[in-house]
Amino acid sequence: MSKRNRFQAEFEAVDRTQPVKDLPEGVRGCARCGLAVRMETEPPTVTVTTMGTETTLSMGLTPQGGGQVVLPLCQACAARRDLAQRWAHDDALRRRYGSPDIVAARVWCALDGCELAGQAPPTTAPDMLRVVAAMMDAGAAAQFAARLSPVTVKGANAQQGTLTPWGHVSDDDRDDARAAYVDMLAAKVDRPTRQPCPSGGCLYCGVDAVTALTRSKPWTPHTFRVKSIGGRDNAARAGFLCPTCERAYVTEGANGPSALDVLPREVVNAVGWC
Repeated sequence: MSKRNRFQAEFEAVDRTQPVKDLPEGVRGCARCGLAVRMETEPPTVTVTTMGTETTLSMGLTPQGGGQVVLPLCQACAARRDLAQRWAHDDALRRRYGSPDIVAARVWCALDGCELAGQAPPTTAPDMLRVVAAMMDAGAAAQFAARLSPVTVKGANAQQGTLTPWGHVSDDDRDDARAAYVDMLAAKVDRPTRQPCPSGGCLYCGVDAVTALTRSKPWTPHTFRVKSIGGRDNAARAGFLCPTCERAYVTEGANGPSALDVLPREVVNAVGWC
């Protein structure tokens, strides 16, 4: 039996109900999508560093062992890497993210995210900026190499892979990637509108409406003790904070006069707190 036929027979004998397989000798999973790649074809490779295998102890995860692992790239993932490198010197992306290496890494993850969502890569810098912001996290989280680096998860090893691209990614994660792409497209055509406070006015400054994108949710619900911000009784009051007052609340970390102290001066002057 030829080597090609032997590989084919071994693949067909694998249990297909489990997406991640123990692969034949000389075959490893693509670092990005997990697809089985024969190392004898001399594919492009990436080297990942593992701190070791995680061991569950009462105090958490303790890495044991470690080193570097060489993983191949399949043709499709290598093509996305090359495309990301071509974007690395784009002026708009450089201004946003800095060095070419950072741009290339972020774009590559974003392109992987588009692949998970079943969408074509963008062709203009403005669209690429939107895609990186919306899809980079989905692509980064889906990397097959994340099973090995920075810590090798229980049961994982370098001799594993999948029989289909992104076979290790769950349906829920794919749905999340598609939802992120849809939200990005909606935000692209979104426009600012006047959004009134659901309770009539901000609990801090009293403003009754703010200008925000249609799909955004600018008002944050809270329940405060009125006395804690200068009221006359200790009754609880439910309501909402506008974006400016919510930032002040988050900065202080609690409701009270100290949160009001960090409000912008123009807001304080407008409501007569000084």
